[in-house]
Parts: sequence; C-alpha cells; structure tokens
Amino acid sequence: MTADNFINANRASWDERVESHLIAYGADAFADEPGAVSTIVRDDANAISPCLLGGTVDGLKLVHLQRHIGTDTLSPAH
Repeated sequence: MTADNFINANRASWDERVESHLIAYGADAFADEPGAVSTIVRDDANAISPCLLGGTVDGLKLVHLQRHIGTDTLSPAH
C-alpha cells in the first residue's frame, strides 16, 4: 500500500464518523450559540482557574491537542 492509500483510507474512516460526532458533540447547538460553554469546559475551567492570571482564559491563546472536533477548545475562547 502506498502512502496515498493509507491517507485515503484514514480520511474515509474519519468521514464515516463525522455525522455521529456532530450529533454526539452537539455541533449544531454549538454553531447556533458559539458562546455556549460545555459542561466539560465549565468543569475544567473551575479546576484550572486558580492557576490562571485573573482566573480566566481571557487573552490567552488556546491550542487544540485532541483529535476530535474542537468544541471544547473553542468554547472558552468565546
């Protein structure tokens, strides 16, 4: 198998999962209200806020290190 075959197989595999991920992560609701904060982000923010200057991520740059759709990274950025 060539590198292109592996890349195409990987892309096809991810493409098959898009719809279920959009549903599971509430992507439509997030798109309708991008300022919404998920419960995961809310819990994380409470846990890390004592370590943040001013107790908030305001003004910080965020990096999305997960392999998922990124709503938990985008959520606190709004």
